[in-house]
Amino acid sequence: HFESDVYLGLDWFLLNLSVRSVDPKYHLPAEDLVRPPAAPGAARSAPSTAPRTSAPLMFGAWLLVGLPLAWGVSSTVAKAVALFR
Repeated sequence: HFESDVYLGLDWFLLNLSVRSVDPKYHLPAEDLVRPPAAPGAARSAPSTAPRTSAPLMFGAWLLVGLPLAWGVSSTVAKAVALFR
């Protein structure tokens, strides 16, 4: 139990070190903070000019998250089935 707490704390620490502030070019302008809601049928804003993330990178990121998640869910279900037999 203690060992898992240490690893959890280490993970938390390392993940917090990886957090960076948002580039100011992505900040919302001050005049947009108090803009009244648009009337129905009003023109929409221009599409986003943010760079797109590549499909292989997104696929890899989902695999990085999805595979351990799938393993954890399947392991939990297997242990739950064994518990109720």
